[in-house]
Amino acid sequence: MKHAALVAAALVLAHCAAAADWPNYLGPTYNNVSAETGLLKAWPEGGPEKLWEVTLGSGFAAPSIVGDRLYALKRIQSNQPDTPQKDVLVCLNATTGEPVWEVEADARTGKYGFPGTRTAPTIKDGRIFVIGPTGDLYAFSTDKGELLWRRNLLQEYQAKRPHWAVGQAPVVWQNLVICTPQGGKAGLAAFDVATGKPRWQARTGGGNSMSYSSPILATIDGVEQVLAITGSRQNTRTGGYDPKTGTKLWDYAGWQCRIPITAPLHLGGGRVFITGEYGAGSAMIQVTKEGDGFQAKQLFKTQACGAQIHQPFLVGKHLYANSNGNKRRDGFACIDLDGKLVWRTQRDPNFEKGGLLLAGGLVYAVNGTNGTLIAFKPTPEGFTKLGEAKFLGGKTAWAPMAFSGGKLYIRDQQKLVCLDIRAR
Repeated sequence: MKHAALVAAALVLAHCAAAADWPNYLGPTYNNVSAETGLLKAWPEGGPEKLWEVTLGSGFAAPSIVGDRLYALKRIQSNQPDTPQKDVLVCLNATTGEPVWEVEADARTGKYGFPGTRTAPTIKDGRIFVIGPTGDLYAFSTDKGELLWRRNLLQEYQAKRPHWAVGQAPVVWQNLVICTPQGGKAGLAAFDVATGKPRWQARTGGGNSMSYSSPILATIDGVEQVLAITGSRQNTRTGGYDPKTGTKLWDYAGWQCRIPITAPLHLGGGRVFITGEYGAGSAMIQVTKEGDGFQAKQLFKTQACGAQIHQPFLVGKHLYANSNGNKRRDGFACIDLDGKLVWRTQRDPNFEKGGLLLAGGLVYAVNGTNGTLIAFKPTPEGFTKLGEAKFLGGKTAWAPMAFSGGKLYIRDQQKLVCLDIRAR
């Protein structure tokens, strides 16, 4: 009995430790929501405590956290033909910000709009997988940062680098790391996690035009799937794929976006929400298993909100989104599950293209224009700000956030900041 109790306690502790990790873009469940408890319920005077900050330089890549280690990508940019560009992976102590190791890799060269990094690393089973802005897919070890293998998605799959650089994060399923090169040879591709050897490739119907959207993992009607938005302009495809083989399970072309950036959001029960700017608005589809296959049915399309960069999230029976972009100025928006607008903040406040995250029942959102962090409780009754504080600066504080162990990680074009969000 004593042994069984110790084993049970160890399992509980292991589960809690895993639940605190933020091992990939959008967090462990790909919905931008932290399930941690014991967090702030009200805004403290002066805002949350800043634990540390470090310089990362230009970019929009969020960090990822596993255990007491934080991993983030930097870019050494050079416009000189004889000077190689470099992708730099850094490992920090997630609690103190102290450096643990740093590793540089010569990167494929190329100029692109808005210099710096784009995507968060994906950490799984002692390995780090990350894609640089010029299409280099790397695998590093978590202990010392050893470069295990690398590929280039653009070169190998006849893909054209987007104007704003490659902006997707990979997913890991079992022994495969899966990306969306969206090139002439393949829309999706999978590699062996240990060796980098190609395992399968698949076409998506999105054409040879790479979106900025990252694939995610979801389980629909008991079947694990990779959900991906591929293509752009009038050839956007949203689909589900078998992660073992790349076989297309279902496909939806009723929502078109000139430049897709956000990832699909699986709300559970086979409902998938997709959103974008450039007049695309948003759509909800219902994916169901029928016989040996799947069908995707459109539930609604709406112009009530359109999030250009950041993933919305679901709270209860409502979706909350930073519904801003190059032209949209909705501010934060709340819509119901029929696609009907409930409220918008518009200019009071407007968050521009800043990141957002839900933790402890509170929304944390950055004003992308000035770096101000704002907290509010998501409720369909309306927007009520709990407080704000300024930790970031600059006019392009657009990076996604990360959350782990009661700590919120936010960044601008210069620094990464760690805030303590634990209840006192």
